[in-house]
Formats: sequence, structure tokens, C-alpha cells
Amino acid sequence: MGAASRSPTGAAIIPTEQSAVVPVDTDAVFLEVRDDGPGLPEEEWERIFDPYYRYHSEPSQPGSAGLGLTVARGLAQLMEGNLTYRHLNGKSIFALRLPRAAT
Repeated sequence: MGAASRSPTGAAIIPTEQSAVVPVDTDAVFLEVRDDGPGLPEEEWERIFDPYYRYHSEPSQPGSAGLGLTVARGLAQLMEGNLTYRHLNGKSIFALRLPRAAT
């Protein structure tokens, strides 16, 4: 519901790219989800992971508790990974890094 509910026009934002990478020479797995949504200003990139923080506060936007990204990042960090956001070349990018399972 996150990105789709925050589209300025009310239209759903569909992820346009997903990739999972397991580099041979590292001890981590990377997953990226990209879409061509409007993106966030750089000063908001970390704040969106704060509990109860909502970037949009217009009455026309559906309500949310502001916990989804907080929980997702917290779970990643409990597994010694991380979840980040950035906007680059017109794409919103959420990147998940998790340590590779021991073999």
C-alpha cells in the first residue's frame, strides 16, 4: 500500500525494476526495488524510517501509522543487514542488504 497510496495523482505506482544480486566475492545478498515515482528530497531519505513519520500529511492522502519502513529496516538490522532509500536518475530505489547464510 505504501507507494501506491502516496501517488500525487492517486494512481498506483508499480515497481518498474527489481533485482536480486548475490555477488560471489562478498558475504551479503542485495535486493533492490525501483520505481519511477516522484521520489523524496534527500533530507527525507533517513527520516522516512523514523517511527510514525509520514512524508505526506495532506488530508487527501490515506492514513497510515508510519511504521512499515521502520519495521522493515528494524528486521533487516536484526539480521545484521540494512534497508536504505535513495532517488537516483529519476528512480526511487529501496535497497535491502542481508548477510549471506553460512554454508
